[in-house]
Amino acid sequence: MSTVTVSTPTVYPVTLAEAKAHLVIDHDLDDSLVDGLVAAATEYAEQYTNRALVQRTLDYSVDSFPARFFVLPKAPALSVTSIDYTDTNGDPQTVPTTVYGLDVGVNPPVIYLKYGQVWPTARSERNAVTVRFVAGYVGLGSPEDVRAGVPEAIKAAIKLIVGDLYLNRERKMDVQVYNNDTADLILHAFRLYEL
Repeated sequence: MSTVTVSTPTVYPVTLAEAKAHLVIDHDLDDSLVDGLVAAATEYAEQYTNRALVQRTLDYSVDSFPARFFVLPKAPALSVTSIDYTDTNGDPQTVPTTVYGLDVGVNPPVIYLKYGQVWPTARSERNAVTVRFVAGYVGLGSPEDVRAGVPEAIKAAIKLIVGDLYLNRERKMDVQVYNNDTADLILHAFRLYEL
């Protein structure tokens, strides 16, 4: 199994202005630093929760079709773009959308077979089946704000992590590993585990 990011988000759930307001910074001297800290805190939050916060396209590859359904490695899932596979002759194929559906009402999300359908037979090789899907929270408003759907609790945890990283950026890690228990506690409520 492997998961590869096809398209990355161009924004983070927390804006530079929001991070600076949280840090009570009223100058532009540390903008690059704060931007980097927001990126690092977002990456941590996504890895900890196993979620994609801002929309992106991912390829999830497995060696064969599952017996019943695919469990997607990131949530929330918004749509399935395609399910491609290598058939037993070695030719690339795409599974018709009439064969499967996406259940976004469960966490983690699953791709299931529709009634009366079966998965095709894929060639027995590494990463023979690839699911391309869009993950991330739904954008809101018009024009769409892709940050708006991210839960406020997750944004608050990111700001807490940014604050810790900003204030403790020179801390020595050899004596004690530094963490933010409050941010982890908030993020824990959103954490997904593989089935």
